[in-house]
Amino acid sequence: MTWRKIIAPPDTRNGCILSGDALSYEFERKIKKEPVIVGGQAVDRRCLEKNTNLMWTGKAAYVNGSPALNWTLTFAGFEAGRALTRTIKRDSQTANEQTVARLYFAFDAYRTFFRTGKPVVTLHANQILRLPFYQEPFAEGDTMFLTKKPRATGH
Repeated sequence: MTWRKIIAPPDTRNGCILSGDALSYEFERKIKKEPVIVGGQAVDRRCLEKNTNLMWTGKAAYVNGSPALNWTLTFAGFEAGRALTRTIKRDSQTANEQTVARLYFAFDAYRTFFRTGKPVVTLHANQILRLPFYQEPFAEGDTMFLTKKPRATGH
């Protein structure tokens, strides 16, 4: 369930988008085996490779609709929720549900090429930065650990 408000001044290609997700999930369905120490012995345990989180989000973005290059800058965003399943949470010191809260910033750029008035191909670049307030699982190579380290992704 998403709420969206578009603010577009007349006679311009630019504007702002305010949006919020009343309910969303972050999850990965891929399952792997992970060694966990139980009673001094390494035991393989099946686990989700990525966490499953129930989330609520809000974002404010500036949109530039230039014919040469469309781009969107998410200059204010917040994601909050709770972990439903968490590989590391299961073996951490606490059995409490883990809170998820983070700032969110993003940049998207699009360039569409046309032929005889019809779109042929669109090039898209994306960069996202998440700054967690609480420790979250972070994978570095084959090692996964809890940290508040910023997460940057892009393509």
